[in-house]
Amino acid sequence: MFLPSARSLLQEKNHGVLLTAARLIIQMCNASPDVLAHFRKMVPQLIRILKNLILSGYSPEHDVCGIADPFLQIAILQLLCKLGREDGESSEAMNDILAQVATNTDTSKNVGNAILYETVLTIMGTKSESGLRVLAINILGRFLLNNDKNIRYVALNTLLRTIDVE
Repeated sequence: MFLPSARSLLQEKNHGVLLTAARLIIQMCNASPDVLAHFRKMVPQLIRILKNLILSGYSPEHDVCGIADPFLQIAILQLLCKLGREDGESSEAMNDILAQVATNTDTSKNVGNAILYETVLTIMGTKSESGLRVLAINILGRFLLNNDKNIRYVALNTLLRTIDVE
């Protein structure tokens, strides 16, 4: 019933609508495996949206500490993680963009660290290639070298979860 409406929301240009659509789709996927299968077809479009966010120039209305709309980036990463879990085709499609996010995100601010953290969770939560998993572990290693104790704590907890997965 809501599938066509939710799908059409991903066509919007407004970042607030896109953010809300991503959150709505995550909740719909949690409620039904059929919805999850339906939205797996939208992975290329989500990748395109994320790529546009990363490559877009400065936009003062969406900028947080020099990063374009980190809230939307994180929501899309969480949705990609949900869609890529247990699906090799979707995971394969998102490998390039995950590598791009992981290598091009500025880590000098907490905003960048939040995006990198979600990227690591997405890499570890999907069937990503081994090189990408190594990159995720290296990011967690950099988090461990950070002076902020909270970032170190998050890195240690994520490494513990990673050990359980591997």
